[in-house]
Amino acid sequence: MDAFAKSHASDKRGKLVKELLTRNEAYAENWLSFWNDLLRNDYKGTGYIDGGRKQITRWLYSALLTNMPYDQFVRS
Repeated sequence: MDAFAKSHASDKRGKLVKELLTRNEAYAENWLSFWNDLLRNDYKGTGYIDGGRKQITRWLYSALLTNMPYDQFVRS
């Protein structure tokens, strides 16, 4: 933040935006907990004993990391 504020480069905003948009892992990790909570994707509760529910965290992380289009994301 300080480096950005002190910079006098005319293209500093563009560079910052480009840098932020390349943080795919941070994006996936941030949204992973949101989607796991929303989908109640945890290791306990009804269904795990009898195998009725499956853990989707790896798939979810991969979908977020690769920026899967939302229409494909909700159909998968």
